[in-house]
Amino acid sequence: MWELRGIGRAALLDGTGAPVTLRSERSLALIAYLALGPAASMTRERACGLFWGDRPEAAARSSLRQLLHRLKADLADAPDLLDIGRDSIALKEPLRTDLHRLCDEIAAGAPPQTLPEAEALLQGLESLSEEFDAWLGIVRQRWVERLLGLLSAALKVPGPVQIHAARGLFSADPTHDGAARILIQTALDEAALAEALRVYERHWDALDAEWDQEPAADLQDLVVRAKSGEVISRVAPAPARAMPRQAPAPAGFPPGPPVDPAAPPIIEIAPFLPAGPWTGPSDLPNGFRLELIAALVRFREWAVVEQSVGLDPDYRISGIFMDVGGRVRLTLTTIECRTGGYLYSDALELETDAWADIVTRTIRRVAISLNMHVSRRRLTAWDVASPESAAPGRGQAYDLWLRGNDLRKRWSASSFDEAEVAFRQLIKLEPGYAAAYSSLAGLLNTRHLAEPGIMRSPARAAAAREFAMRAVALDPLDGRNQHALAWSHALCESHELAAFHFDLSMELNPSSPRTLVPLAHGYSFLGQHDRALGLAAQAMAIHPQMNGVHWGYLMCIRYFAGDTTGALQAGEAAGDAVFDFLAWHAAALAMDGATVAARAKMEQFVAAAVDRWAGDGPADWEAIGRWLMHSFPIRRAEDLARLRTGLAAAGLPV
Repeated sequence: MWELRGIGRAALLDGTGAPVTLRSERSLALIAYLALGPAASMTRERACGLFWGDRPEAAARSSLRQLLHRLKADLADAPDLLDIGRDSIALKEPLRTDLHRLCDEIAAGAPPQTLPEAEALLQGLESLSEEFDAWLGIVRQRWVERLLGLLSAALKVPGPVQIHAARGLFSADPTHDGAARILIQTALDEAALAEALRVYERHWDALDAEWDQEPAADLQDLVVRAKSGEVISRVAPAPARAMPRQAPAPAGFPPGPPVDPAAPPIIEIAPFLPAGPWTGPSDLPNGFRLELIAALVRFREWAVVEQSVGLDPDYRISGIFMDVGGRVRLTLTTIECRTGGYLYSDALELETDAWADIVTRTIRRVAISLNMHVSRRRLTAWDVASPESAAPGRGQAYDLWLRGNDLRKRWSASSFDEAEVAFRQLIKLEPGYAAAYSSLAGLLNTRHLAEPGIMRSPARAAAAREFAMRAVALDPLDGRNQHALAWSHALCESHELAAFHFDLSMELNPSSPRTLVPLAHGYSFLGQHDRALGLAAQAMAIHPQMNGVHWGYLMCIRYFAGDTTGALQAGEAAGDAVFDFLAWHAAALAMDGATVAARAKMEQFVAAAVDRWAGDGPADWEAIGRWLMHSFPIRRAEDLARLRTGLAAAGLPV
């Protein structure tokens, strides 16, 4: 049976274990994507975008044909490996990898004593294309998380399995409290005090270097007692238990770390409130709250919601802020909702120069309070600025980012002008700040919607895509960057690349309603209506209460899917959170036969468009209809026709 080697230098191995010579690294990358990616098949269009997304379509298709011709010849001895069809490329049977085998060994009770680093996976496949690099970074991270999760589960199985798992975990992350305890206790059981102290000192040094912390007090006491000559008896182990069920994951990607129970805990991030009179701006504490949410949603160990009306979260993080001598002091508390018990409280001085450290410290405290382990390595990507950026500029950089995003929310031509200036200043100040590029891309992608009469511009769309690509290059593990690039590709009519980056964004944030609803909105514009409805339902199951913008997204999703009743319900909740939602609501009313109400809603939309009109010609109904129909990157002709039908029935000339 042939196999893909994923640990170390990537290679395709034949039935004898010998590497197969492939004349192109892209051939091996294509096989790796099929074996480890979202599915065991992909369209030719997806393959073109994955490897030649920067080339014209005809040139990309020609390159793919040449690649597949060479690949067929290289795989002459394995005719049953690939099914290369007119429109798609697929594995005829699942292709095993050494990564799958390693997972099987851990699950079978034979964990390794060392784990590969993320950079050691699929070596040699870097720099083939920006899209493939983005996928490669994510799949590497997911496999490392998968292996660490399985080892963490194996810690609960007493005996040799537990010890081997502890060695593997401690080798990968010497800050891991559970692994350190097991190794220290095992050494003491064997009267190997020197080995116990070696593990303890390494654990202490790692905690001090990475977190500025000491080992837990009871672990320190254990070592002190052992050094004094006391015989330490092992605490009776807990009864053996089965491995926890794996966390769900999008098809084809490695599942997330095992969770027990199966459903991850829900953490509510309550609104931060002032303690007493407050006259200063609230953008600093509110900006920190948003950044904390954005960082927390990257972890599969929990689901994050922003409000819990109609929902029973497991934990709640709340914050109060006050002015202390001209500085903002924020006190965070984490409460277990079932018991009302306080898990921790922390007082922070909010300074944008120390923003990244504060976010990292807070996530670490959340994880500890929930009895979960988060390594420093997994938090390094949460830094708000690239290590290449100069530290003195970080405070000013984050101030500009907060100001730009606040201006975007005002949804006017003048506020967008000011926001664009802020983001461009930010890029000049901090060229390694990924959020600056994705924020500017998002602004350019939506500018025409904030300025009725201004049509979508190919030049503006191309500029937005360049900024989004830069954001992904700086930080491919931030789902916001992938999301911005997906919309940029959609607005450039590169629909398959848009779907690819929506897939990556979903893989990075699979449990957050904050990201699932916008993702579902994106998939609906690409014509993937079942997927859009499924993601929206998943988001609502986690958190049924949404803000007005998300209700508006849900209205569009349901409208395209033919669920007129559901679209009307969502439209009522959305209101005019974004003013073009009024037109969608009018279309849904018309499709439901409520022509009088549809006309009244459309008149409300037209009045709002006239008030905001930025076009060169007069703001008449015909001009407004032309602008609206040109505003959205709708992939399928039948979806465009459905929107046109509803708008026309509501009275808008389209």
